[in-house]
Amino acid sequence: MLRWLSFLIILFFLAWSALMLSTAPGYMAITYGHWSIEMPLWFGITATIALFIALYLSLRVLNGPGLILRIFKKWRHEHRYESSHRHTLQGLLALAEGDWDKAESLLIKSVKFNEMPLVNYLSAAKAAQALEAYDRRDQYLHYALNSTPGAKIAVELTQAELQYHDGQWEHCLATLRQIQQEAPQHKYMLKLLKQVYFRLADWFHLLELLPLLKKQKIIDNAQLQQLSEKAYLELLLLQLKQGDQPKLELFWQKLPKALQRRKEWVLPYTHFLLDSHLQDFAEELIRDALKTQFDPDLIALYGQIHSQRLNKQIDFALSLLKQQGQEPHILLCLGQLAMADGALSQASSYLTHSVQVRPLPKTYAILGALSLQLGDKEEALRCFQQAVVE
Repeated sequence: MLRWLSFLIILFFLAWSALMLSTAPGYMAITYGHWSIEMPLWFGITATIALFIALYLSLRVLNGPGLILRIFKKWRHEHRYESSHRHTLQGLLALAEGDWDKAESLLIKSVKFNEMPLVNYLSAAKAAQALEAYDRRDQYLHYALNSTPGAKIAVELTQAELQYHDGQWEHCLATLRQIQQEAPQHKYMLKLLKQVYFRLADWFHLLELLPLLKKQKIIDNAQLQQLSEKAYLELLLLQLKQGDQPKLELFWQKLPKALQRRKEWVLPYTHFLLDSHLQDFAEELIRDALKTQFDPDLIALYGQIHSQRLNKQIDFALSLLKQQGQEPHILLCLGQLAMADGALSQASSYLTHSVQVRPLPKTYAILGALSLQLGDKEEALRCFQQAVVE
C-alpha cells in the first residue's frame, strides 16, 4: 500500500513539474570553484531523477547477492529439514519391518538436521541391538544422552529395556538401580525391576519390592499373592538346601501363617525335620496343617512320624477318620502308627480295611511287611505281589 502511494506522489510531482516547465522553461546553473555548468531546468530535473533511479538500482544490485545468498540458505535449510524428516520416517518404518541395517543407516544419516535427534539415536540403538552391535548401541545411547537435556531417565530406561531383552540381567539391574536413585517410584522402572529380580532368582529383593509394586498399582492382589508365594517357597528351598537349622527355623517363623499350613511349604520342611531327627517338631507341623485342610500327602507323611506323643498322634488320626469317613490314606496312617506302637493286630485291621476301601500299592507293601512280622509268609508274598500289580 505504501509503495503504491509513493508511486502516485512521484507521478503527481512529475506531472506538475512538466506543467510548470512548459509555462516557464528557465535554466539551472551549478558552480564549483572556477567551474560552472548551465543547463535547461527541465534537463537538470530529469538528470537528477535519473541519477536517483540509477543510485537506487545500483544499491539493489549491490545488495542482490546477499539477498540471493539468504534465499539460498533458507532453501537449503528447508530442504535438509525435509530430507531429514523423510529419512527419519523411512528409518522408523524399516525398524518396524525388521530391516535393521537400513533402519540404522537412515536414522543416523538424518540425525544431524533433525530437530529431535533423541528419537533417531534411541531408534538406532534398537536397530544396533538387533544386529548384536552392542558397541554401536551403547554409543548411540551416549549420543542420545548428550543430545537432549533432561532425557537421562528416558535414555537409561531404553538402555535397561535393551539389556533386558538381550538377557543381560546383571547389566540391566545395574542400570535400573541408577534410575531408582533418581526416580524411585517410576512405574516402568519398577515393572522392569520386578522382571529382572525374577529372572535372577533374587527372591529376597523381589519380596521387598512387592509392597511398592502393589502401591503403584503395577500388580493386583492376585499377582501379589502369586509372586510372594513363589518367592517364599524358593527362599525356603534355598534355606533347606543350606541346611542351617537355626536360620531355617527363624525363616519359618517369619513366614505368613497361611503359608505355614500349605502343603507346598509343609512337606519339604517336614522332610528336613525328619532327616534331622526332630520327630516331635515334624509331628506338630503336620498336625497344624491337617487341622486347616485334609490332604492325602500330608496324612501319608504323618503316618511315618514316630514322635514321643504317639498315642496323641493315633487319637488325632482317629479324629480325622471320624471327620473324613472311611478314607484309605487315614486308615493307612493309623496302620503305620499302630505298628510303631506295637499294636500289630490293630495295625493289620486298619491296613486290611484300607485296601478294601481302595487298594493302594503302598498299603499292600506295608501290609506285606506286617505279615512277615507276624510270620505269615504266604500272605506277605500275596501282598507284595498286589503291591507290584497295583
